[in-house]
Amino acid sequence: MREWMQWFTRTHEVESIGMGGAVWRLRRLPRAGGVDQQDAKLMAALDVCRHVANELLAMRLAPSEQDELKAFHEQQVRERG
Repeated sequence: MREWMQWFTRTHEVESIGMGGAVWRLRRLPRAGGVDQQDAKLMAALDVCRHVANELLAMRLAPSEQDELKAFHEQQVRERG
């Protein structure tokens, strides 16, 4: 697992996406050559790592329901004046 995480940090970067979001993207292959020349087990492990990392990132960046409700309430108060 440690080796796969090292490969993950060497091959992936966080990319900003619209509305304040972010995702991990594969930016470079682990070894020279194309995708078909990569170790299949390593590529599968990187896919799993990317999926889990993106889920964790989304949870961290997503506003909680309480935050959304508070923001909506504050907006209503401002509009009413």
